[in-house]
Amino acid sequence: LNVTVKTQNISVYTFCLSIYLSNFVFQVLERRHSTRVTLPRCTRTKEPVKFPELVLPVSTVDLLKPMVRGSGRISMNRFPPSLAGPMVPPFMSRRVPRHPFDIVLCEGAFPRVKPGAHTTEESAFNAALLKRAQILTPSSEDHSALLGFVTKIQSILDNIIISPGKTEVSIEEVRVVGSFKKATIMKGHTVADIVVIFKTLPTKESVVALSQRIIADFRENYPTGLQIADDVLMAPDSTGFDVISTQGTVRILISTISTNLKKLTSGLHLDSNAMKLHMGAIRHSRWFDDNASHSSNKMLVRLLKDLRNRFTGLNCLNPWMIDLLAHRSLLTNKQTLPIQIAYRRVIQLLAGGLFLPGSAGIIDPCETGNVRIQTLLTLEQQDLLCMTAQHLVRVMAHGGFIAVLNGNDNILKLKSINGIIFGDLQKAYVKQEGMVEEVDSTGAESEEVAMESA
Repeated sequence: LNVTVKTQNISVYTFCLSIYLSNFVFQVLERRHSTRVTLPRCTRTKEPVKFPELVLPVSTVDLLKPMVRGSGRISMNRFPPSLAGPMVPPFMSRRVPRHPFDIVLCEGAFPRVKPGAHTTEESAFNAALLKRAQILTPSSEDHSALLGFVTKIQSILDNIIISPGKTEVSIEEVRVVGSFKKATIMKGHTVADIVVIFKTLPTKESVVALSQRIIADFRENYPTGLQIADDVLMAPDSTGFDVISTQGTVRILISTISTNLKKLTSGLHLDSNAMKLHMGAIRHSRWFDDNASHSSNKMLVRLLKDLRNRFTGLNCLNPWMIDLLAHRSLLTNKQTLPIQIAYRRVIQLLAGGLFLPGSAGIIDPCETGNVRIQTLLTLEQQDLLCMTAQHLVRVMAHGGFIAVLNGNDNILKLKSINGIIFGDLQKAYVKQEGMVEEVDSTGAESEEVAMESA
């Protein structure tokens, strides 16, 4: 019993001490906030002590809040919580580009119902493509004649590099680019492209002086044989000119060294965007030589250029896009595909939305920053390109490959073929009046600098 009494006394003493300390704290707060709080004194009694309900000032409650556990406890984070909404996982907020359906990648999952009939049709399609490619390839005589003209112009430019003379132009380098360099030139289009890189800042006067020097040196060094025009055909913006002869045309494209690009002044010097595009043509030719110089790939490029020239909806494809499409369809596999499968695959990929917004598309291997080449096209061009390819796929799927190889826009008006009725294709994008589309500033005029008209 004595032990129990002592224990109770100790607990009462402890409780009273805590009350005394609390009273002291409230007295201090009372002086700071001029609010008086009274507490009853603790007396020793066997009955449990009843305390009146305390009413604390708002300021005192606010001061005691940080000491309370729960939602009011101070966080270990040194920074206040964000006012933004709930955090979204990165994989949900990021737009992931998708690749369109490609039958070549999963051909094993879709076996042929009649393999024999398919083989016969593929053989006929392959023969038709080879015949068409032979028609599009220039003859050896035309190619050798153009090659001789290009060699003579190159030798003149090399002499200007060594001894510029009184010419105001100082040349750093000369490079052959374009379809002639890639050996994908079309029959009837005897035009070769040469990029001339200036050491000096390019002006219209310097371009005119260079053209006059080339004409004068050509007539002096080659007085007989090849006939050359008296005047060159100057580009509208003076970023190049054409030297015309009876054996072909050499298109001179002007650029400058990279350190001069930031020094170009609008109105005084040539357009800086054109200079960059001309330098990009050099990178394109170098990449093609290293990665896409396969003979089948060159044949496919010619066939795709021919297809583009015959259908209005495909006119937005520039030569660089065609080069990348051919390489993607023919060579980026475990083994090189037959020409007829690669040709059909290009049209199927375009019909599946390869160049539509949100598609993985094709990343430009010659540019930094993972630039997708479909960004060079407007939304209206992307929609028309996809719609045209979809109609061509339907025609080819029902044995109309001969019509695709030899036809034009009239094929798009076909309502049926071999008893199969085609439904009308509707545009998915309609440009509103006054609406301005965002297009890559350098790519809008990137018809390979309009230099490859083939």
